[in-house]
Amino acid sequence: GSWSSIQGLPSAHSFHSSAVNDGHLYILGGYTTGGINTNDVLIAPFNVDGTLGAFNSSANRFATPRYGHRSFTHNGRLYVLGGHDGTMDRGNIQMTTFVPCAP
Repeated sequence: GSWSSIQGLPSAHSFHSSAVNDGHLYILGGYTTGGINTNDVLIAPFNVDGTLGAFNSSANRFATPRYGHRSFTHNGRLYVLGGHDGTMDRGNIQMTTFVPCAP
């Protein structure tokens, strides 16, 4: 089918990663407007019609701001792997358990 525009991010992001868990889309880190390296975790619910609800910013940020990293979910946990912090490549993996976000 054809592509259509749906809910946008609260601010421009590039070189971020994303993951899906339990009906929610997670956007992790990347560059924001002005080239700022971030450790933000943005969360939006999937609506029944496939569109996204409003994004909320999680208070549970990962430890080192980065871009170009990868992320995935497994068994109730969210992982952030590698990337670059603006100075050096990061070889570590960070993990957290999912915390429900307020609507």
